[in-house]
Amino acid sequence: MEGDVKAFKIIIAFVIAVPVLFFALGTLLPKQTQLQRSIDINAPIGTVFHLVSDLREFSRWDPWSKKDPNIRVRFSGPDLGVGSVRSWSGNSQVGSGSMTMTGYNPNASAAMSILFGQAGAGDARYDLVEKGSTTTITWSFHTVHQNIIARYFGLAVEDMLSKDYEKGLASLKAIAESEPLDLIKTQDVSYKVDGTELNGFLAYPVGLLDPVPGVLVVHEWWGHNDYARERAKMLAKEGYVAFALDMYGDGKLAEHPQDAGKFMEQVGTKTALAEARFDAAVEILQKNYFSDPNNIAAIGYCFGGAVVMNMARMGKPLKGVASFHGGLGGLVPIDSSRQSSIAPMLVLNGAEDPFVTAEQKQQFQQEMNVAGVTYEFVDYPGALHSFTNPGADALGEKFELPLKYDQQADDDSWQKLKEFLPRVFF
Repeated sequence: MEGDVKAFKIIIAFVIAVPVLFFALGTLLPKQTQLQRSIDINAPIGTVFHLVSDLREFSRWDPWSKKDPNIRVRFSGPDLGVGSVRSWSGNSQVGSGSMTMTGYNPNASAAMSILFGQAGAGDARYDLVEKGSTTTITWSFHTVHQNIIARYFGLAVEDMLSKDYEKGLASLKAIAESEPLDLIKTQDVSYKVDGTELNGFLAYPVGLLDPVPGVLVVHEWWGHNDYARERAKMLAKEGYVAFALDMYGDGKLAEHPQDAGKFMEQVGTKTALAEARFDAAVEILQKNYFSDPNNIAAIGYCFGGAVVMNMARMGKPLKGVASFHGGLGGLVPIDSSRQSSIAPMLVLNGAEDPFVTAEQKQQFQQEMNVAGVTYEFVDYPGALHSFTNPGADALGEKFELPLKYDQQADDDSWQKLKEFLPRVFF
């Protein structure tokens, strides 16, 4: 009996001692976990910064997304900069949580706060330094352990995160070094005007240090299609923030000239509806992180050419507009009270375009001269309607329309645009 009591006392003492020892040792463990890893990347600093600061790019290289191919990710807040949020939910290896951008210094540093579901929180930071053609990035992580148990957990976290950070930086290096030097970022943008869903397309160059001029792209009468998007990407490669807007809405794309005509008539080129949808696109550019809100121009093709000329003639706050094979008939009259605010115009026309008559050309130039508006009118010999669109020949043959692509006129008109924009912006 006496031996049983002694054994029981030993067990009780052990049961008491283990927790005491656990907590005693826990008080000696670090109150915080701090990690730091660096790597040299043979890529421009703008490319590297883009990959770590744009949360939509994060899954391309981060080490955790690869642990769950079915990870669910959603975004909220602004697209870029402070306040942008990436939330995730996945398997037991990745858990759930969110990261919120708290610091954003283009091509220098980015910081974010991270919530790991019920497991705690921490702060991550990326610091970048460019040395010649090499970018050195330092990825650091810091978390404070709120209790003894968290301190023990911190020991495991430190070892686990160290390996993950090294894998992530290696992946970041591989991706950044494989990106093209003229890398641009593109993004679909959904917005509404008076209840109508509009679908635009944003393109801008990666690695911008300061806001740059923005250019709106207004589509042909077929609607917001790949051609308008391609022109937006071409503008981005020239160093601008470009937004290909949507004048029709609700996903309308014409496959037949009759449909295109109906869509165009519904919106028109000089109606309050057209103005409201154009203004909404201007606002999107003005609010974009990389776009200079005081330096916005607009270009348009066919139907879009008439739209941008009308908006300029109405006195919209544009630095300049360029029309490619746009209609000249029925433009809004120039308001004499707004003559001084009318943006310079570059009008690029096909001399053989049957949709633009000699009388319309003469009347247009006379109006502009009388009003004292700065403009350049170019009439390309032999060029028909839609001369900038490589798909014009097929459409012309299919629907028996006077549409034809002209390589020389296309190249020259784009060159003239590239010369025109710097003049009106700077």
